[in-house]
Amino acid sequence: MNSALLHQPDKLAKLLGKIPLRRLGQPQDIAGIAAFLASSDADYITGEALVVDGGLLRQYAEQ
Repeated sequence: MNSALLHQPDKLAKLLGKIPLRRLGQPQDIAGIAAFLASSDADYITGEALVVDGGLLRQYAEQ
């Protein structure tokens, strides 16, 4: 999904500057929330949209 971006250091740096965690997401970032949602700890959660983006949505503007 981000392969083109990874080959454009200037655009990557600009995007990383907008992510409060200052890094792109990794598979383990999604795995943790997926494991939680599959567990009994999430039994009472219904119809929720969880944003797992390192905080990007907080200040996102289309590139």
